[in-house]
Amino acid sequence: MAFACQPGGKPPQPWDAYEVKTLFQILLTGDVHLGRSYQKEPPQLAERLSSARFEALENAVAAGNREGCRFLVIAGDLYDRVSAIPVEYHKRVAAILGEFEGHVLVLPGNHDYLSAEGSDLWRKFQEHSPSNTFLFRENGRKVIDGVAFYGCICHDKHSAQNALGWLREQPPAEDGLVHIGIAHGAIEGLSYDAKQQYYTMTEAELLGLPMDAWLIGHTHVAYPAADAVGCRIFNAGTPQQTDIADNSRGEAFVLQVADDRSVACRRVRTGVVDFVRRDVSVAQGEPLADKLSFPGLEGARTVLRLHLTGVLSPEEYESRQALYRCLEDSFLKLEVEDAGLRRAITPAMIDQETMPGTRINQLLKHYAQQPELLDLAYELVLACKGGK
Repeated sequence: MAFACQPGGKPPQPWDAYEVKTLFQILLTGDVHLGRSYQKEPPQLAERLSSARFEALENAVAAGNREGCRFLVIAGDLYDRVSAIPVEYHKRVAAILGEFEGHVLVLPGNHDYLSAEGSDLWRKFQEHSPSNTFLFRENGRKVIDGVAFYGCICHDKHSAQNALGWLREQPPAEDGLVHIGIAHGAIEGLSYDAKQQYYTMTEAELLGLPMDAWLIGHTHVAYPAADAVGCRIFNAGTPQQTDIADNSRGEAFVLQVADDRSVACRRVRTGVVDFVRRDVSVAQGEPLADKLSFPGLEGARTVLRLHLTGVLSPEEYESRQALYRCLEDSFLKLEVEDAGLRRAITPAMIDQETMPGTRINQLLKHYAQQPELLDLAYELVLACKGGK
């Protein structure tokens, strides 16, 4: 689904074509997921990945200050869960947010939802939060410096209904303020939500409400996908990738609101650990070592997953694990999936396992141009010889 960034479905303008007077700027982030568990990882790596999430939030705050942003908006899922968040986390968050030189607005998302019974998570957060930070504890409007923010909070991890209903019942009046909506949930056509259980919103639904801009959290893929002018829906993704399945880049958005109420979006990098997947295909005769070079990747900050396919010489196939071990030292973590690699079966190997000139020997050599058949036939021969 292609989202319409401007009325009539016109494509967004490039950032450098934006020539209007700026009223203020917003640093948009969300889905920080502090407290995310990395228990399956070795302790040292788990600690590094956990700390990276705090560092990404620090980078977002620093970017907002550097860009002169008046507001920092966290559009849900500051925390990864509602329970068992240490007090030290709240203190560290407070110290980070306290460094922002403007106003901070925090929205509970579906991971750190605000339950009807109340939440110890948010009580402790507010006990330690700095004076510049406002937490939406209910659906409502907060006016700061002539800007009206409308928080649409999550009350549970899952919901078939989004949190926009109160705005449909109480739409904002024309009062000369800039109107900014903040919500958390899947956006139909942008986010995966097959069962419609993550507060799903539609583009038409969002644009049908009289907001100058919507700041959305939940989806770990940024929208718009490039710097642009004229959009009204913004989803910054996550400031730090969560794992290898996360296709984001670790970014936040600088939103520039103009006097004509148009909004320009520019991305800034905030992530400190990169999760990268590389698909590597090895043709017969190509040295595997030559294919395991990855210029441009900063190994000390990269978790790399390799998916290897192709054909190796028998000698290289047997020694491939040693290559992996050498490569491990170059990265924060290396994961290798090499079930798609196979050992080349040579005529010498066929002659070693079958008597030259026999029908089975000739048949195997005949399959030399059909690797899959050769692999199967060769394994059958070995199995029969082994009495299996």
